[in-house]
Amino acid sequence: MQTVSDPLEVFTARLLRRSGSQQTVISYRFMLLWFLKWLGLSPAQLIEKVESGQILVEDLINDWLDHQQTLGHSPQTMRVSFFAVKKFLQVSLPRHTFFWDSVELPKIRNVEPDRIPSKSELLRILNHADLKDRVIVTLAVSSGIRESALAGLKIRDVDLVSYPDVGAISVPGPLNKAKFPYVGFITPQARTLPHGTQEIQDRHKLGTVSYPGRNLSGSPTCQRRHPRTHARGRLLVGSYAYVGGFA
Repeated sequence: MQTVSDPLEVFTARLLRRSGSQQTVISYRFMLLWFLKWLGLSPAQLIEKVESGQILVEDLINDWLDHQQTLGHSPQTMRVSFFAVKKFLQVSLPRHTFFWDSVELPKIRNVEPDRIPSKSELLRILNHADLKDRVIVTLAVSSGIRESALAGLKIRDVDLVSYPDVGAISVPGPLNKAKFPYVGFITPQARTLPHGTQEIQDRHKLGTVSYPGRNLSGSPTCQRRHPRTHARGRLLVGSYAYVGGFA
């Protein structure tokens, strides 16, 4: 039976199996390689020195977090970097005893507890939105799909004619964190909002609903979306909550 001897590849395979997310693997690998570069060690050298007791990795991680703080990194970045190194060592040295409690992690403080907006608050948000933003907010709240999936939807993924009162959204596998397709439903209010609804219905009847290279707003898209797409979707509800006067 063929085995993987490279500790970095073993770490990557275990992390992917555990998380099921390529983005998590990319983030953790980046943080781990950055830590190794800061130390001036290879993955194998780090494992050897930790196992032999030549270095106390908990002290090194504390020093590394202090270094990140001097660079102005956010608490979230510092925590992710710690968990990346911790996961690597747990995978590489499963029988070694670590003292993770000795690592001082920064706290992440929320300004206010998260909560679900009420129906009246959502309506106030929508009253301050243009058509494109109303589509984003209403579809997100109504269907519950992730902002990355919402940003990647095409018109062909939205069915507004098969059901009399609701709409259906077919989320392709590549847009889903678990990498399998699923169908979500949207309310009658959300069903009436997408740009060019009547045109979509007409194209459904003609069997030509697919708009190659266009998203729900009707604007051209390319294979790689602009970073602002995700940022806008993530911050949109909070921004309109502030404008509505209840943030």
